[in-house]
Amino acid sequence: MAWDTYAYHNEKWNRLLDSISTGRFWRYPWESINLIASVITISLFFLATTKTTNPEFWHVIILLVYLAAAIIFAFIQSLRYARKARYADAIRIFHPIAHILRDAMYHINTMNESEFGITLKNILSALTSGFEIVTGTKVRACIKLLKVDGGIAGLQGLDIDHRREKIYAELFVHDSNSDWPNKNYSTYPNDKDRLSCNSAFCSLFRGDCNFYLENNIPRAYRYRAYENSSFTTYGKGIQGSRSWVLPYRSTILWPIRKLLKPTESTPHRKTLIETHDVLGFLCVDSASRNIWTSRYDAEIGAAVADLLYLFMDKWLENNLKNCHPAEQAIKSVDATKSQ
Repeated sequence: MAWDTYAYHNEKWNRLLDSISTGRFWRYPWESINLIASVITISLFFLATTKTTNPEFWHVIILLVYLAAAIIFAFIQSLRYARKARYADAIRIFHPIAHILRDAMYHINTMNESEFGITLKNILSALTSGFEIVTGTKVRACIKLLKVDGGIAGLQGLDIDHRREKIYAELFVHDSNSDWPNKNYSTYPNDKDRLSCNSAFCSLFRGDCNFYLENNIPRAYRYRAYENSSFTTYGKGIQGSRSWVLPYRSTILWPIRKLLKPTESTPHRKTLIETHDVLGFLCVDSASRNIWTSRYDAEIGAAVADLLYLFMDKWLENNLKNCHPAEQAIKSVDATKSQ
């Protein structure tokens, strides 16, 4: 225990020394010189004003403006870099995702359905732990596989709008770190998460974007910019109600897919749409608002979704006899259905 404490503080000290090392000065000379010049200028002005017996009124005003500007600038900079610092801390949490996939690929040919689902659950748990460090809030993650009423053969000849009426997303696995309240599935499976009833699923399935981000779902719903079939299963009458029935208020999603070139085809299964082979969606949400950023969070999730496609594609090819998950039932890892 004593050694762990020493090692922890020693690591903190080494980080501090690295942050003030002279090597940074040589890498960024002009930035360093500008910073030093600014500090000297402000310090000299402050000393000249305070040492004067009867300082001019405008000297005092300028000094106060300087101090106010410095405080505001420091506050803004702390907000800007605080989240970036959390991304650095979260790297050690995101890193195990690559380890889990690497180790799983070694025995993917002998991996059964239960082991496949548990591997995905472990990945989602690592992902949520990393995002919780980044956002400072509790988050949840799940993978939803796409299903088709009547099978893929029934999609032939239909345009994308009519295909969305037949395709729905079904929960396959969620993380083990968070609580997942049960929905009221009294009408399930008739009340499915159809693409046509979900803004996020529709947008990602069409290929309009690489991710879907909504930082304030209640506001988007109020302005009719967000649609979700979960409103039906969690409860109706959202508008005009003081309570928010969904367990999340912000969400970010990515398609688990591979884009197809015009001359390219998938040799081992049929696809739900000609432009890309989409297996499902990686979904992360939170009960808090305004926690996601498109600049970093979207890229992290996209990288994980791409790795998930490689892993899931290989397992599905080996175990579903060249069928899409929509053609053959895969049991959910969790006994209860959620989200």
